[in-house]
Amino acid sequence: DATSLVAFILVSLLLRITTEELSGAVADAQSTLMQESMAQGGNLGFNLAGRFMQLGIIMQWFLVIPSLVIWAVFMHDVVEWLVPENPEMADLASEYVQIISVEYGIKALSRSFMLAFHLTGQAQFELNVDLCVTALTIAAISLSSTASDKTTLNVIGWIQVVAAAANAFGKVTYMFSKGQIKVYLEGFLGGVSLYEFDKVGVYLTIMFPLVLGSLMEVGEWDILLFVVQHLGGAETATWAMMGIIWEVFQAFTEGLGEASAVRVSYYLTENLPALAEQLANKAVFLSIMEAIILTAVFLMIGPNLSVALTRDPVLQHLFNELVPAAALANIA
Repeated sequence: DATSLVAFILVSLLLRITTEELSGAVADAQSTLMQESMAQGGNLGFNLAGRFMQLGIIMQWFLVIPSLVIWAVFMHDVVEWLVPENPEMADLASEYVQIISVEYGIKALSRSFMLAFHLTGQAQFELNVDLCVTALTIAAISLSSTASDKTTLNVIGWIQVVAAAANAFGKVTYMFSKGQIKVYLEGFLGGVSLYEFDKVGVYLTIMFPLVLGSLMEVGEWDILLFVVQHLGGAETATWAMMGIIWEVFQAFTEGLGEASAVRVSYYLTENLPALAEQLANKAVFLSIMEAIILTAVFLMIGPNLSVALTRDPVLQHLFNELVPAAALANIA
């Protein structure tokens, strides 16, 4: 129903602006340091990369996991403040976040572990696994909803947790079975990198600007959720619903940007700034074209999206009014 939908969306947005952005910054800092390590070549480079792989996983554990615990405790109060007219929504969100926090924790740890294989040109394997698991998760949720009228947000949450655990286990098992982790093992298991304060200092110096930059770049919609709150519960719910579309917009250009960033970093490491600049300009051009096409599609199907998301006529009306502004914002 609409209450469960908005509770789901609010939890997703709030976790994204905090836990997801923090986890992404940890992984981005790890990526930078591992690329620099691998550029040294030889066993020394892989050894150092293994140290930063371990440090990335430790950072995920000490920074991301506590943020999930905080949300598990305070989600009810936050959602109740955002939508005071519907106490049931706060209850649903509180129960759901306690379950889905497990999924976010698994994904955060898996992200740092798999990063080494991204940097060695094996990102396609993880993409294929993620696509298969996502398709199976959607199918499982659909079957559960079809088979029983009593499917709740909690059931959906547990399906997501099981899928995330199976996903992470499959990736890690595959990498060990293929022996692709061996080159990193000496550094990865060679002591506790958290005690190497010089590495930790460099890591944090890189990570915190990335957190702020990420929030300013892609977190504006989520942050404005707190500004919208004073307008009323319906407006807050509508803004959260549009947040789903905003995440789709971001995903299209974010994937292109991340793929380009790896190659640009490589060119800069190899002292080829002209090629790096050329590729960066291509990425900007493709992102603009992609945003224009996606925005055109969004404007054409906008009214149908509101009907698909909710049966509440008030929310549908508010959503449709927001479509033109969101379209312009996407291109910007």
